[in-house]
Amino acid sequence: MKNIFDLILVQPLGFVLRICYQVFGSYGLAIIAFTIIVRLLLIPLGVKQQKSTLRQIKIKPKEDLIRKRYANDKNLLNQKIMELYQKEGHNPAAGCLPLVIQMPIIYVLYIIITRPLSYILQLPSDTINKLSQALNITKAASRYNEVSIAQAMLNKKDLVANILPAGTKIINLNFLGFNLGDSPNFHSPYTLIIPILAGLTAYLSGVVSQASSKYVSAGAQANSTMKMMNITMPLVSLWFTYQVPIGVGIYWSISSLMAAFQTLLLNKLYSPAKAAADAQAELQRAVEARKRRKAEQAAKKSAEIEARTLAEKNDRRKKAGLPPLQSLNDSNESTGEVDEQDSAEQEEENE
Repeated sequence: MKNIFDLILVQPLGFVLRICYQVFGSYGLAIIAFTIIVRLLLIPLGVKQQKSTLRQIKIKPKEDLIRKRYANDKNLLNQKIMELYQKEGHNPAAGCLPLVIQMPIIYVLYIIITRPLSYILQLPSDTINKLSQALNITKAASRYNEVSIAQAMLNKKDLVANILPAGTKIINLNFLGFNLGDSPNFHSPYTLIIPILAGLTAYLSGVVSQASSKYVSAGAQANSTMKMMNITMPLVSLWFTYQVPIGVGIYWSISSLMAAFQTLLLNKLYSPAKAAADAQAELQRAVEARKRRKAEQAAKKSAEIEARTLAEKNDRRKKAGLPPLQSLNDSNESTGEVDEQDSAEQEEENE
């Protein structure tokens, strides 16, 4: 399983990051370029997610009616909602796909950044072991063994020159004063900028996403949930990027920033506000059409009752030798038994 994961994800993404490093000659710029490439590749999923959100907005008024109508029967309520989703072709889980795909990418990036000798320089394991012995760096003494070896190689180029394959360039993990292979720590306060930046960009991305999600969920509970997410996600981002190498934190921050811009762009192209307005207008038209149908049915029934009553009256008038009425509103000139019988029947109907 590990070999399959390495073959399907680690090796291809490692190749992309390696190419970026070869092009820019800077590991920091390579991570930034890698992040941009990944976000661009995820744009189709972002569009799919946005369209899924619009479908959910479109059916929300109908779903609200179902929830109101079957509020006392949870099983029937869930059944009717699932039938609505199937009819409209909506998959509630589709919106989670970009996030689900992001998680393995972050894990792969963690592996690649903590093992730069294996995935960027592509050194075989026996060469890495020789470097470790020559530099006196053991796995027990270092959290990220290959990162420590890469840093030591910069200061002892002559010592490792004969160990490295011909033409191999020593990788430099330093970028803007950061060692991209190290994790942020309070001993170096400057490194705390990265988790703080990750928290801020996660908050920005959440605020932008809330602009469309507010049309999907309404009510005090939903608003409370969104506010809670806007607090917890930045805190989770801050905590996570404090635990992992700074290079991963840079990826996380830039990815969140690009996600915010992507959401803004997609909100322009596929407007949730317009979808919500269209859905409400469609529901209003459906309600008005239903009212018209009910009014037409009531008028038809009333006309049928009036015609039947008029026919019965005229039948009795015919037997009494009186002229027929054209309508129930016609004045009844007779004062005989027919009128008395009509009055009695009318009283019975009223009772």
